[in-house]
Amino acid sequence: MALKKAKIRAEVDLELASRRFRILGDKNRLAIFKLLMKNPCPVGDIAIALDIGRTLVSHNLKILRSEGLVSATRHGKNIIYKLADDLKIENHEALDLECCRVSFS
Repeated sequence: MALKKAKIRAEVDLELASRRFRILGDKNRLAIFKLLMKNPCPVGDIAIALDIGRTLVSHNLKILRSEGLVSATRHGKNIIYKLADDLKIENHEALDLECCRVSFS
C-alpha cells in the first residue's frame, strides 16, 4: 500500500512540474518570473524593465497567477506582483520543483 501511495505522489509531482515547465517555456513569462524572483513589481515597472507592452505583461501575469506561480496585492492604485509564497525559491535565483531545480544564475 505504501508503494502505491508513493507512486501516485511521484506522478502528481511530475504533472505539476510538467505544467510549470510549459508555463515558464514562454520567453516573456520566464523573463517576468526571473524579474519577480528579485523584487515584487507593478505591471508598469515590469514592462519598462523588460521592454515589452503593459498589455502583454498583464496577459502573462494572468497566466502565471492561474498556475499559482505569482500573487498580487493592491497598494493604492498599483497592483504589486510577487512570486507565490508557497514556492520554494533558493537564494533569489533557483526554483525547486521537487522533481528538479531550475536555476537562473
